[in-house]
Amino acid sequence: MTTRKDRRQELRRQSILAVAEIFFARQGVLATTLDQIGAELGVTRASLYYYYKDKDDLVVAVLRKALEGINRKAAQEMQGVSDPLQKLQIRGRIHALATVQTGSGKLIASSFDLLMRSEASAALLNEDMQHIRALLGEAQDMGLIGDIDLAVATRFFYGALNSISAWCGAESKAAEDVFESVWALFLGGLKRE
Repeated sequence: MTTRKDRRQELRRQSILAVAEIFFARQGVLATTLDQIGAELGVTRASLYYYYKDKDDLVVAVLRKALEGINRKAAQEMQGVSDPLQKLQIRGRIHALATVQTGSGKLIASSFDLLMRSEASAALLNEDMQHIRALLGEAQDMGLIGDIDLAVATRFFYGALNSISAWCGAESKAAEDVFESVWALFLGGLKRE
């Protein structure tokens, strides 16, 4: 049974996460301090440690939120789709738009290299990239794409997705257009001759 105290603590945890997401999206991970997040919430940095062990733990929580949102939406839109390239296109578009439209998605785009230096966040990103690699592998097994290095293709596509927000700013329509251009170039490189 969830107690009133548990609900209050979960609400506080979510509030901290929401404020951290805003700060990370607006000024980046390195420039954001726990003191800033605490000040925005009207609590001390020490109070934040009750909910998150350190800033890295908070970064991982924001990253996890982003990836869960991307994966949930992709799973919904891919229902009934059997073509792995079509699934990859759906997943890629959702990822690209998240890097433009959501604070947690902006964290991935703006801090990918930094995130890959942390064991916990790198594990989450590598797991996420495995979804792309699996779809590429399935397409390759079906003869839909040529014999390519799946690891290189995965990192290339993931990097392109994370760059879209820098190319188009905050306009969702522009992000859609840029994604479609990236997709056409990527798919063209994958197709069998």
